[in-house]
Amino acid sequence: MSWTNFKKSVLLFFILILLTTIGIAQSVNLVTITVSSTEYDNPSLTGLKEYLKSNSKVKGLKSTFNNSVATLSFTYYATADELWDEIPADKKQTFKLTSIDSKTIKLQVIKSSPVAATNGKTNSKNCGCDYFPLCKFDKSRSFMGEVWKGLDNNGKVTYYHCANGILKAKYELFDNFEGNSLGFATYTALKQNEPKGSSWKETVDINGAKYYYEHIIIQKNIRIKVNDQVYSDVIKVRKIVTAASLFYQGQPQNLMQIEYGHIYYVKNVGSFAEKGVIELQDEKTEIETKSIAEVNSKHPLFKTITENLWTVGLMEKFAGFEKSGKYSIAWAELGQVKQEIGYWRITGNWIEVSKTADNALWIKTYEVIKSVDNTIVLKNKSETFSPSEIPLELRKE
Repeated sequence: MSWTNFKKSVLLFFILILLTTIGIAQSVNLVTITVSSTEYDNPSLTGLKEYLKSNSKVKGLKSTFNNSVATLSFTYYATADELWDEIPADKKQTFKLTSIDSKTIKLQVIKSSPVAATNGKTNSKNCGCDYFPLCKFDKSRSFMGEVWKGLDNNGKVTYYHCANGILKAKYELFDNFEGNSLGFATYTALKQNEPKGSSWKETVDINGAKYYYEHIIIQKNIRIKVNDQVYSDVIKVRKIVTAASLFYQGQPQNLMQIEYGHIYYVKNVGSFAEKGVIELQDEKTEIETKSIAEVNSKHPLFKTITENLWTVGLMEKFAGFEKSGKYSIAWAELGQVKQEIGYWRITGNWIEVSKTADNALWIKTYEVIKSVDNTIVLKNKSETFSPSEIPLELRKE
C-alpha cells in the first residue's frame, strides 16, 4: 500500500469514528420519570432506581421527592419509550403507565386493596402483642400489601408492623411551611430476640435531608415501676435520632440531635417512655445504690451533673449521670454503637465510676472543672465532656 493510500484509509477511518460519535451524541436524551401516589421508601420505587443505576445507558441519575411524587431525571442513549420497553416486567408490574413520549414517562403506583380502618382487639396475636400493644390499636393501613397497625397520639398516627421479633415503625413527615407531606420515615424500633448490647443504625432520606436512627438494647429482663405498678420481663432500649440537611462530600455539615431517650418494652403490656419509670434492682444492689444517690445529692453540682446530657465534640460521644447513681456512656465505633454502664459517685471535684454498686473498686475518672464564666466541664486524660444545649430532663419528655 502506498503512503497516499494509507493516509486516505486512516482519514476514512477517523471520519467513520467521528460520524459514529456524532450519531451517538445526537441520540442522547434527557429523560424524566415521575412516579405519583408513592412513598419515599416504596420497594417498587427503590427497585426501579436500582435498575436505572445498573443500566449502562443511563447516566447522571438524580432523584427528588415531594408531596408523594418521586421524580427521576437522567440522560439515556435512546428514547424514553424505548427505555420503558427495555425495563424488565417485574420492575414495572406495580406501576400504572399514565403517559409516555420520547422524553417523559409518567407512572402511578398501583395501590393494593385497601384495608378498612378498624378498632379494638384482634383475634390472633403476633410479636407486636408481646412487647408492644398491637393487639389493641386505633386503625390499620396497608403499605405495599402489608398490614400496619396505627396508634393515634393526639392526631399523629404512627404505624407499626412486627414479624419474627422485629418491630418496625412508620410515621409521616410534613414540611414546616405549607404542611405538605414529605413521605413516611420507617425505622426498626425493637429487635426483641436480640441479646443485651445489640445495636442497629438506619438512615432515612426524606426530600434531601437525612435522619439517622440509632438503637441499642441496654437491658433485658429487668423490673420497673410505673405509677406504683411493678412490671417484670422488660426490655430497655436507648433511641437516638439525629438529622442533617447540608452535606459536603457526602458528610453532614449541620448534624443536629432531635431525640435522645429510653423506651421500656413490657411483656404483654406495651411500652413506656422514660419519664415516670423507676428501674428496680435486687434488694442488696438497691440499698447500695440508694446510699450512693443520697451522698451524691448533697454535692452542690449534683443538679448540674444529673440534669444535663454530656457530649464530646460534635456529639461523637454521649454521657448521662442519673440521679439514681447509675451512669451510661455511648459512642460509635466501626459502625457499631458501643456502651459503657455502671455506677457513679462524686467525691470532692472528681466523679468516680464503678462497674458494681458496692465499694469494691471506684476509679477517679472525670474531674469536674468550673471555668471563670461558670461553665462546667467533665475532663479526663483524653477527652472533655461539655453539657449539651438541651437539658437531659427535657429530652425525656
